[in-house]
Amino acid sequence: MQRASRSRVFIAFALLFCLAAALLLPVPAAARETDFFPDIPVGYSVSDLAYTQADATRFYILQDHVFLMNDIQNRDELADALVRYIGEFQRLNANEQLAMYDYYRDPANNAAQYQAWQELLLQVNSDYTATWQELFASDNREMVFDMLSPGSVRQLSGASSDSPEMLALAQRIQGVTDAYWQAINADYRITYNGRTYGFDDLDSVPDADYTAVYKELAEARNRATAQILADIIPVCNQYARLAGYDDYADYAYARIYGRDYTPEQAARLHGLVKEKIVPLLSAVNQMLSYNPQFDLAGLYDSVHFTTESLLDTVAEYMPEISDEYAEMLAYMRQKGLADIEQTAGRLDISFTSYIPFYDLALIFSGTQNGSPDDLATFVHEFGHFAFYMYEQRDCGYDVGEFHSQGLEALFMHFADDIFGEYGPAYRLTMLANQLRAVVDGCMYDEFQQRMYQLDNPTVSDLNRLFHEISLQYGYAYMHDDDEAYNWVTTAHTFIQPLYYISYATSGLTVCELLGRSAEDFTAAADSYLAMVALNETGYTKFCAKAGYADIFTEAGMQKIADGLENYLYTEICGLPSLDEMQGHWAEQPLLYAVRLGLLQGDAAGRLQPNAKASRAEAATLLWRAFGSQQAVVAPQFADVPAEAWYQPAVAWAAEAGVVDGIDGRFRPNGDISREQAVVMLYRIYCAEMNVEPALSGGALARFADANRVSPWAADALAWAAETGVITGNDKGRLMPQQTVTRAELASFLMKLSNLLAA
Repeated sequence: MQRASRSRVFIAFALLFCLAAALLLPVPAAARETDFFPDIPVGYSVSDLAYTQADATRFYILQDHVFLMNDIQNRDELADALVRYIGEFQRLNANEQLAMYDYYRDPANNAAQYQAWQELLLQVNSDYTATWQELFASDNREMVFDMLSPGSVRQLSGASSDSPEMLALAQRIQGVTDAYWQAINADYRITYNGRTYGFDDLDSVPDADYTAVYKELAEARNRATAQILADIIPVCNQYARLAGYDDYADYAYARIYGRDYTPEQAARLHGLVKEKIVPLLSAVNQMLSYNPQFDLAGLYDSVHFTTESLLDTVAEYMPEISDEYAEMLAYMRQKGLADIEQTAGRLDISFTSYIPFYDLALIFSGTQNGSPDDLATFVHEFGHFAFYMYEQRDCGYDVGEFHSQGLEALFMHFADDIFGEYGPAYRLTMLANQLRAVVDGCMYDEFQQRMYQLDNPTVSDLNRLFHEISLQYGYAYMHDDDEAYNWVTTAHTFIQPLYYISYATSGLTVCELLGRSAEDFTAAADSYLAMVALNETGYTKFCAKAGYADIFTEAGMQKIADGLENYLYTEICGLPSLDEMQGHWAEQPLLYAVRLGLLQGDAAGRLQPNAKASRAEAATLLWRAFGSQQAVVAPQFADVPAEAWYQPAVAWAAEAGVVDGIDGRFRPNGDISREQAVVMLYRIYCAEMNVEPALSGGALARFADANRVSPWAADALAWAAETGVITGNDKGRLMPQQTVTRAELASFLMKLSNLLAA
């Protein structure tokens, strides 16, 4: 089944007015002094925030007064009326946002209140927009322009007030939020083999039944939840067409998110990510699954964050990024502006909002569970929080996600200090998450763009569409049908569609920042802070101004992919550089062997791919590749001492029948020939597949030196030739007695692994 991804929401609101004052907070002496941002505003504490019942009476009284002052051309009174009108609009929006926070904390008891505020704000926002547009067309427009920020002028002048028909459609669209959360969190039950199961009972399902039970539960959840989307897609498209767009995807890109790139440009990015990033994510996932050097179980057992210990950990290292960010973190804690308690009943989502009326931002998280993931989640949200509080609020969604993901990337620098021996496992996990954000960002955007091109889709239409697309992004399924079911667990598709591409665009720029941080952390941190301080609204303009790659071009994407590959193998795998492998005929097999921890360098980290491989090295490579199992009986070889580094591998190989030895000796330091190596592979293949391959008998005949193959190796060489494990040189020779190099050994092993996986 498809694995659900963690949802994180970034909600931005335009700044109309802000108050600023200095607040100096103590910072640890080790803080790195920076000077990118204004002083922290003196603001409210969370205990000062409260909201009332949904009521807009005062708003409309003030609106009438604005129109009266505009009509009689009383500019002083108009300015005063607009200040009060803006303040009331901000107050209503603040109430709706606070109701939203209560809803996410406790949806069962706060859904009605939140829905009432949502419905009220739909009408209020439409009327507010209409008011400003009328003022922009009046004789007082210059004075009005002076009262607003440039971003607000752009937003309000480009918007249009909704007709009654559009408002009715918008109300239906907004109702999806509560319907989705109720459906996704419902208690689904299925009966299988006479027993009833829900998602909470999966641990008790017999192994033989697990896949079937999970699939039925996922289908039940999917049928209920996906139907909400199938029903609302035509409504969204109808709304978009009334607003002048071809479909809701075009509308969302332009009007909701204000992007400076189009859905068509995003579609080109989808293709580049499939080509350049999906293979890298596959390699990282391979490392997480098979390389024992990265102990994920140990990582997750090593720490259990409480709310305070998490905040203390972040506070310890934030000064190394910036004293300004350290001050902001202290301010956030003092004011209680992060609601990240580990309490039951919360919705599984994390987000940060800016509330102009109070001139502050709030962090909410319902995903905290004490695991190492909590660190990344909080740092991500604090990235949003800091740029809001430093008045960088007109930046756009893609740039905003750079602020959050970029701070996550910088915090990877402290992984060894925070997690000790599990630091590399944490960095690798975070790299996988970063790449997954890019891949999922494109995958969900492609899915969402295409779902709005469907007329009245059924649930099966949506399931098949996601299944088709996800396969192109490297997803795999445990079932054989052509529908996917778990995509409904990604909340954005329902409550914030077409947002996910912002994780991909920003994530790719963050990948470039990650590479820079490995080369020079201080310079990378300064680069990050300077980019946050840019306050650029368009993502492509933002990257160009900051000197980062253009992700919509093949050259830009290749630059990012190359930097990621270098980070993976040097910073995480510990190679001094990739110079030894780049351009080598066995570059891919060598990288494969390194990322699985099979092939390791010498004391200086060099792989020496062209060096001759010894029999001990060959046995060790195979032992690592097949699970590093401990033999029951020690090997009966006189030249394999118990304390030798290769003893466990030789013991396994002897017990498994992979090696026999020569006259009671293993000769660990002796060279290993090509035919000896192939015999070892052949024996493993037969044991793993529990078969004796049927050989054609003519496989060796095409090689000019077939007569030099030792009789005891003939079957193995024939098998290797038939399966492509060994191909011979450009002169059509097998060279069976030639010594194997480390590169050849890696190549043989990768081909065997591919053969076993086929």
